[in-house]
Amino acid sequence: MVDEATMQSAFVKIMRFYASKDKESLPAAIAMFGGLSASSDAQIRGKSELGAAEALLLMGNALEAHQKYKSAAQTYAGQPYIRGIALYGIAVCSQELQKPDEAVAQYDALLDSQSGSGLAEKNTSWKAVALSSLGSCAQAAVQRGDTLGSIPAVDIVEQAAYNKGECLRMAGKHEEANTQFTAVVSAFPGTDAAKSAQDVIDRYEKMMGGNQ
Repeated sequence: MVDEATMQSAFVKIMRFYASKDKESLPAAIAMFGGLSASSDAQIRGKSELGAAEALLLMGNALEAHQKYKSAAQTYAGQPYIRGIALYGIAVCSQELQKPDEAVAQYDALLDSQSGSGLAEKNTSWKAVALSSLGSCAQAAVQRGDTLGSIPAVDIVEQAAYNKGECLRMAGKHEEANTQFTAVVSAFPGTDAAKSAQDVIDRYEKMMGGNQ
């Protein structure tokens, strides 16, 4: 219970960043997560490692965050939830580090891990709060009394599918990117990701039409 409370308190500090963009709470969160590395609970150790990685990424340390996410993906390969979040984190870091091909590979790994459902079927258990790596934990922490306002839930599978298209476009693979965005529109109708993907498709088609 003590470790769980400490972890939730650390996630509250991350949520404070999302609420106010104040980075001052992030080093303390990293320290708290680090103190949980010896926890007897593997779930707490795994979630804390991901929490520390997220805080590092929010502080602008994408390379260090990438290494921590990669370590988590390897250490907790047998725990689908933690591994999936870690793969997503690796992809986001790769994107931040301007490595689109690596990011695409990691987004594919996450999407392929969805128990064979593929892009066409969302797995609603993969929810995060405002792209927080461990949204459910952060939400629990907020419910303990640290009210930070209403923060929308985001499906990271949906986000990964959209981000993959962005990375393909970043890599100059515009046809592949267009195909990916089309898949997003089909798989996630009515969502912000689908609307953004359709906007990209429309701009691409307009550009291609103008070049004919």
